[in-house]
Amino acid sequence: MKELVWSLGLFMALGNASAQVTSYPSQNVCTQYVRTVASGYIKLADFEIFDQNQNPIYLTLRYNKNEYIWYVQLPTVGYCISPKDRAVFTFEGGQQYAAKMLENVNCKGSVTYDLADRDNQALLRAFLTKKLTLFRFTSDYKNLVSIIPPSTGTIISEVFGCMKL
Repeated sequence: MKELVWSLGLFMALGNASAQVTSYPSQNVCTQYVRTVASGYIKLADFEIFDQNQNPIYLTLRYNKNEYIWYVQLPTVGYCISPKDRAVFTFEGGQQYAAKMLENVNCKGSVTYDLADRDNQALLRAFLTKKLTLFRFTSDYKNLVSIIPPSTGTIISEVFGCMKL
C-alpha cells in the first residue's frame, strides 16, 4: 500500500531558523548547525523532517575531504530498501535530481547517498547553489514526500557551503 507523507516542517538541531540567500554561508549558520568531529577532519550536520503523524525522518550530511555523504533514516518501513527505490530532490526552479544509493539493499530503513559519486554530481552542485524545496522517496511499498519550508531550504544550502570552510 502506498502512503503519502507530508512533512509539517524541517527543523535542524534546536529548531527552525530564517536566513537570507547569500553567496557565502553566514558564520552563524556554520557554528549553529555544523559540528566537527575526529580532530576536525569530519564535519556533520543533522536535519529532521516530520511526517503527518510526527514520525521523524532523520537526515545527516557528512563531509570529509571532498566526500559528501547524505544519510537518510526513514520511519520504520517494514521492508528492505533496494537500489530500484528512488530518492528525488527538487530545488527552486523545479529542477529534480534522483540520487544513486551507495549500498545495494538495506532492511533497517537507512539509505546512504555519496553525493561526490559521479552519478550524483549534478545533485551535489544543486545542493551547493540552490534551495531544496522537496524530498521524495518512492518505492513499491511506500511514498514519502517532504515539503521543505523556504527558510529551511536556505539553511540547508548554507550548511553545504559551511562544509568546506
